Amino acid sequence: MKLFSESGDIHLKETECVGISASPETLRAIAKFITKAADELEEMGEEFSHLHLMDEWDGWTDGTPDIQIFNDNI
Repeated sequence: MKLFSESGDIHLKETECVGISASPETLRAIAKFITKAADELEEMGEEFSHLHLMDEWDGWTDGTPDIQIFNDNI
């Protein structure tokens, strides 16, 4: 597993730690998104590139941080 963060003009820099401050409802939505991404990765294999939380979660709004799940094998 690799963790990445994005800040300003630096795009997806590898990091050692990620912190999430959110409501239980939002944490459950994130968990559901990660589970869906894992299922798609398992089904699609090498054809799976990545998913964005902002594209998959109805609760996402402008200003909400995006979470991206990447295929570790590509």
